[in-house]
Amino acid sequence: MKTSINQSLTARKKFKGNFERIFITGVSPVTLDDLTSGFNIAEYASLNTVYNQMFGFSETDVRRMVSYYISNGLIKGDTDKIVETIKPWCDNYCFALRSFTDGEPKMFNGMMTLEYLTQYIKEGCFPDEMFVPNAMIDYNKLDHLIRLEKDNHFRDSIIKKIIEQGYVYERINTHFPASSVVKAENFVSLLYYYGMLTISGTRGLSLKLSIPNNNVRSHYYRYLQEEYDKYLPVNLSELQATFDNAALDGNYTEMFTYIAQAYKNASVNRNAIEGERTIQGFYMAYLDMNPYYLMKPEIELNHGYGDIFLLPDTRFDFVQHCYLAEFKYLTTDSKPQAETDAFNAAKNQLDQKSSR
Repeated sequence: MKTSINQSLTARKKFKGNFERIFITGVSPVTLDDLTSGFNIAEYASLNTVYNQMFGFSETDVRRMVSYYISNGLIKGDTDKIVETIKPWCDNYCFALRSFTDGEPKMFNGMMTLEYLTQYIKEGCFPDEMFVPNAMIDYNKLDHLIRLEKDNHFRDSIIKKIIEQGYVYERINTHFPASSVVKAENFVSLLYYYGMLTISGTRGLSLKLSIPNNNVRSHYYRYLQEEYDKYLPVNLSELQATFDNAALDGNYTEMFTYIAQAYKNASVNRNAIEGERTIQGFYMAYLDMNPYYLMKPEIELNHGYGDIFLLPDTRFDFVQHCYLAEFKYLTTDSKPQAETDAFNAAKNQLDQKSSR
């Protein structure tokens, strides 16, 4: 990226008489501070409300595209169902605070949307695996961002906090030099500029920056899976078999027992894997690999929030079972009565949240 921007600036100097205005896209704030000394009239546009809807497709745009493809015989199907299928995987972006407060529609990621529609046109259906690994920053780049220097505890803890609760509160830094990218105060901003977080609310002067959709959430979970696999790799074939049994036969015990045993084995090798939130993150990382479900963490149900809800993917009408999980944390020295109380509390909460 740095080379391409340098080339753009060199071309501007050489041919500046031929241009009235230059608009450069795909530029992160990391590079501009280092490169605009000879281009000091550059203006940051990333957070400008005017450009919010330029950075993706609105749902109206997506519906028009799908309707166009259907009317021209390129796609067979129902517009509502097609949009409903891709929406959880690539929707929910907001790029400017004023756009959020003014109630502008959330935006679909353009690359992801076109990836799904291209697949549908070619094959007549969506892929079995909806996760699009090449549509945004991949795991290796995310891992590199976290490990830019030896002291990466803050960045690692931020990633885990985002995974466990789905959001963080932070102010976005509009620009910073490349030499400061490793600083803690810039890391969350960097995740925002990479599309790993999006604006979903406010708290005072801080923004609530949330995981936008299932594709991005899966990137975070894959990072977590890689972390855990360093201590004790999980047999994915065996795990997939438990997913099959849970989705097709209603046998959920094997699935949760397998992950519980994996957590137990991993925690022996790493004492840092402890606490209710970390346990929940461990489960989410592996349940996210279940191809039959859309995983909904902290979903609101009957005046309460379920820790994990496994919602059957609408593409698979043969899946007749869904699951809601509640987590309670007990210390190793907990008394039997505490275990009983925690179990009863979890059961009552599940009964309440799953009632119709």
